[in-house]
Amino acid sequence: MSEFYVYRFLDENNKVIYIGRTNNITSRISTHFSNRGHLPKECYEAIKRIDYMILKTTNDMKIKELYYIGKYKPKFNSNDKSDVSFVMNELEDVWILFDKQNEEKIIREIEQLTTENNKKTKEIESLKLNSDNLQKEIDSLKQELKNKTRELDIMRAKKTLAGGVVIESNSNEVSFKTAVKMLLEKPDLMFFNIVENNLHYTLYNISGDVVSKIHHKEWNWEDREFIVHSDYSEKEFTPLYNPENKSKNISSIEIMACNNWICSQKKQFNE
Repeated sequence: MSEFYVYRFLDENNKVIYIGRTNNITSRISTHFSNRGHLPKECYEAIKRIDYMILKTTNDMKIKELYYIGKYKPKFNSNDKSDVSFVMNELEDVWILFDKQNEEKIIREIEQLTTENNKKTKEIESLKLNSDNLQKEIDSLKQELKNKTRELDIMRAKKTLAGGVVIESNSNEVSFKTAVKMLLEKPDLMFFNIVENNLHYTLYNISGDVVSKIHHKEWNWEDREFIVHSDYSEKEFTPLYNPENKSKNISSIEIMACNNWICSQKKQFNE
């Protein structure tokens, strides 16, 4: 962003001895007091105060410079020192005391703060990246814990199954729909639904019908068998112990909603 300044040098009597303009006040004043300064040594030795004002555009800066040179007729300005032919409202002009030492201190502080801000920003970005990576690790560990817990449930459940049923440790869980399809294709299979180390349901094939046995101990219909799939739709959801009862039971809905059926061989269950 461009900056526009008009500045003035004053002597011990507060008399303006030089007027100048610049786009960088700190750099220009530093140049004046270096071996690159273009004014006579007498001028620099006479300076007791430096003021500057901030303008909005290049034209404003040039006009202000000419106006104040014409008004003050500074001793060390080589420009035209004749009276100005136009009037300006000087009340709008704000002269600011230039304190080189203080400005340089503020500039250093700004640079330090900028450096610190950049450093903290990088630290925050690094922490955010680490946080994202940690969250991924946590999610992965949660999934692994879930899988291992499920595996442990299955291993413990083997001990509770009657008749010497053997469930392979690498048995995959399938949906109700898949279990029914497999039972229709291979009647010698059985499927078990295990929840929190407890056997809830068993699925098997009886004369072409897929039957579910309920093992919920807290239910009144524990160990009762329901037809959950048949080539004859009117037989579905019918309790085997009472073939005449065609009413559907809420247990059938729950059975069909289970999607964690584990496969075993039916002959093992009968041994």
